[in-house]
Amino acid sequence: MLEFLLDNKPFNLSLDVSIRLSWVNPACMFEDFPGDVGMGIDIPVTDRNRAMLGNPERFEKYMDNTSRDFPNFEIRFGGVLLMGGTLVITDASQESYKGWLRSNVGNLGKVHREKDIYDIEAFNEEHTFVNKADYNPLTDHYGCPTIFNPEFFYDKGRKVPTTIMIPNPDYYEGSGRDAYIEDTDETEALTKAFFHTSAYFVNKLNGDGTVQAEASQADIKTFENNLAVSVVSPMLFLNYVIETILKDASFFVENNCIATHEDLKKLILYGNYDITKMFYEVPTIEFHVIDWFSGTSAQNYVRIISNVTRDYTGTFKYKDLLPKINLKDFILSIQNALNVCFQFRHHGKVDIIDRETILTGNVIDIAKYMINSWEMGERKDNTLKFKFNHDDDDTFFKERWADIDDRREDEGEAVNDWTDLANIASPVMGEIRYLINHNLYVQYALIQKTIPGTE
Repeated sequence: MLEFLLDNKPFNLSLDVSIRLSWVNPACMFEDFPGDVGMGIDIPVTDRNRAMLGNPERFEKYMDNTSRDFPNFEIRFGGVLLMGGTLVITDASQESYKGWLRSNVGNLGKVHREKDIYDIEAFNEEHTFVNKADYNPLTDHYGCPTIFNPEFFYDKGRKVPTTIMIPNPDYYEGSGRDAYIEDTDETEALTKAFFHTSAYFVNKLNGDGTVQAEASQADIKTFENNLAVSVVSPMLFLNYVIETILKDASFFVENNCIATHEDLKKLILYGNYDITKMFYEVPTIEFHVIDWFSGTSAQNYVRIISNVTRDYTGTFKYKDLLPKINLKDFILSIQNALNVCFQFRHHGKVDIIDRETILTGNVIDIAKYMINSWEMGERKDNTLKFKFNHDDDDTFFKERWADIDDRREDEGEAVNDWTDLANIASPVMGEIRYLINHNLYVQYALIQKTIPGTE
């Protein structure tokens, strides 16, 4: 027997009640994740149903759009749950209430419609930086990976002269000259101080493994030589972001293949936000201006910045560490990049499932459940090519990032450092090797040099 229930209370239904249900398999969706839908709901007006849904004659006049939504609605057959979600009433008359069932995925879409992921309240709270030698992806909200980024302060603030090393045009093997010579250039004052302090490393580590974050003060005129500029940039763990976003919409992640995978659980969302606070000492200087014709004097004040301080004891918000992206695109990006799918279940539960386990797991023969016949449709090539798109305004990726996904077959066995690389007996030209200790990919290549006088 078909049953409609609201908060576990059954409706009075006619004997010939019917409904059209549509289920969607999230594992097969790569460009969207539509939810299940129940269409054609028709509930007769009875005293019991009036008590649960309200008087139909006053429905149009007194109820707004949100009052037409009734959560915790279930459709059951013989006690077995077929579909659950929110009953949306679209029309009411003296005879019946008409509407449809919006699944939990639809409820999630409604909560986050026209919002970016950083707009939720949980990401707008103030946090103090916790400096640790080892961040746990399952208990900590963020980590602090060390990243080499000489362009972090690119085009920020005033520029100062600096000395750089350039290739010596007169050098050749056996010339007796230095391969590099000094030259003058100009760079940002912050970049110069960043180099002296951290050698261009974001989240540079101390000897004990904690992040270098020492407060410093210097004269504003010469701070490029005397101010300690460390960049502290926490980056949120992907799993924490997912669970927090879903929790904000009253969903709970029950089974999570990302959290249990040895590598996926360590994934972070890259960002370049420096939580450091800069303060400026601005003393007030008093001076007098004398009018020599009248003999009167006027009192004047001026404020001039004298010192600058960088400090790490303030607070920051997680919203500043997140990209501008809506929930739909965020979830689809995760699904397609990691080859997982989000299974939204009843009662606010969500499973994050590895798509490959669906193909390799137990199968169910649905032949005995089939009505009519099953015809195989056109076979399509659904092979995916995953691509990573980065912010074009981020100079680190714009100028220093090279996508080697198409060259994985050229990748050789990883080695620890440059010494191990040099000790490889028979290197292959064009081969790519990963240096573990430097988090760097390198390639064997021939470099052509011209000896002066032999052109």
